[in-house]
Amino acid sequence: MKISSVEEFIKEYDNDTPYGDLEFLDDSLYDELINYCMDNSSNSDYLNLIGLIYFQREDYDNAFIWFKKSALAGNATGEYNTGLCYANGYGVKQDMEEALDYYTLSAEHGNKNAQNNLGVLYDNGEIVEENNEYAVELYRKSALAGDYLAMSNLGNMYYYGEGVDVDYNEAFIWFNKAVEGNDSNAMFQLGNMYFYGDGVDEDNFEAFKWYKKSAELNNDRAIYKLGICYYNGYGTSVDYTLAYENFKMALERDIFDAYNDIGLCYFNGYGVDSDYEMALYYFKKGAELDSPIATYNVGNIYYFGYGVEIDYYEAFKWFKKASELNHDAAMNRLGLMYQDGIGVLEDASMAVKWFKAAIDLENTDAMNNLGNCYYYGEGVEQNYAKAVEYYTLAAENDNIDAMVDLGNCYYFGNGVELDMNEAVKWYTKAAEKDDVGAQYILGKIYAFGDDSFKENISKAIYWLEKASENGKAEAKELLKELVKTSN
Repeated sequence: MKISSVEEFIKEYDNDTPYGDLEFLDDSLYDELINYCMDNSSNSDYLNLIGLIYFQREDYDNAFIWFKKSALAGNATGEYNTGLCYANGYGVKQDMEEALDYYTLSAEHGNKNAQNNLGVLYDNGEIVEENNEYAVELYRKSALAGDYLAMSNLGNMYYYGEGVDVDYNEAFIWFNKAVEGNDSNAMFQLGNMYFYGDGVDEDNFEAFKWYKKSAELNNDRAIYKLGICYYNGYGTSVDYTLAYENFKMALERDIFDAYNDIGLCYFNGYGVDSDYEMALYYFKKGAELDSPIATYNVGNIYYFGYGVEIDYYEAFKWFKKASELNHDAAMNRLGLMYQDGIGVLEDASMAVKWFKAAIDLENTDAMNNLGNCYYYGEGVEQNYAKAVEYYTLAAENDNIDAMVDLGNCYYFGNGVELDMNEAVKWYTKAAEKDDVGAQYILGKIYAFGDDSFKENISKAIYWLEKASENGKAEAKELLKELVKTSN
């Protein structure tokens, strides 16, 4: 609601607000307000207000002059606004050293906006030596004085453990305070806390809600994350069209991770027509910016020949680059290429090296592959016990191939004592995840049994039927025989 008289505005005027509530004053009254302030220029608040009027009119030269007059009179808000002009080059040449001086003065005089901005400088190590502890102190002063940006920044410090120990509870408290002031970063971070289960129960629906609120306030990162939610159905229905639109918007806002996601949309035909050429274009754009996943996906295009001739040498080049960017799946792929001599000279010791590098990044396929190296003695001395060690590590992390390989070790007694019950346990875990080989093996074990494991025809039929449905021809034949003999 607009204020219709200068007298009413002066009565309501709060010098501590960044823009002096000028948005509530009818702009036809600005000249009258300037005259009032001139008549009362002994009050430094009014010197600052003249600066705000000129600032509102985008007359930054005059705005700076009056802010500085107010600042020189010791007005904390005038000092803050003068610092703001120096920081952004409003009406004066940009000078961060001067901005720092005026923010410091204003902060010492209790201005919450200056305390927050000064905190940002120390937080980022801009103009001053980085000092996260002091940044936290400044953010806290500002936040306790009611500044929502500072509340959000303080939440960030607790969330990432900068200047303080990581404390998700404190982060959650401050983000929730900041969202009362419509702070989009706080909304985004609440989304992250629910998405990753940081200090709260993982809840994709709550995450989606906060990402959406933040995106509606034009938060770049939230727009991107909203695309991720729509693409994968996190907290909402899968909607590839909306996913693609959000990725495009994010890319227009320089969220370069979106290059890979747009590439995936074109690759899979999600939200757009399938187009391998466009997929490769976007993957390469991401790779140019050192995106590990985009670089890896360029390698996949050449490795499998999607829209291009298969080119293992080119694939190797891209997998190598992605590995240098610490992409674990690329490291594992390099190991396999060295192991099989694809795109590079066969070198079992190099295969082992890359599998180990991927394992350091917790890649379960590499754990299983290194287990195979020890099992067959490729690149290392054959050692069944070491093979079992790596198979177990991978299997306990839900790697299906490793579950089967570990089952085989228990079945044959390689690296462990023969134990049919343990073998069946691991085969069953793999079979329940729809591994057709494990389903067939279980069918045979239950069909015939042995001295240590009793046959169970109903279970044999169950697993053979599963394997048959999944295209295992041998399972279909054995099932026929089993049904015939059991009737």
